[in-house]
Amino acid sequence: MALNFQQLGMLAKLKSAFSTFQQEHPKFMPFIHAVKGDACRKDSIIEISVKSPEGRNYTTNFRVTEKDLELIQMLKDMQENQ
Repeated sequence: MALNFQQLGMLAKLKSAFSTFQQEHPKFMPFIHAVKGDACRKDSIIEISVKSPEGRNYTTNFRVTEKDLELIQMLKDMQENQ
């Protein structure tokens, strides 16, 4: 599948945004690297919590699927190719 110029531009923006995200949240990628080998595999449970500035807590979780692992691999490849 060939990408058009608009899609290439969007990919460039995504790569730039991901790079900025990494700079602004330096603990995130080391965390991902720590769990990717053993903890993040099919049927693992990922739980996400968010605390609003007002102190409200929101929590959800999901079971990791094969498709999730493919996305994680794509993000890893993107990060390595910077």
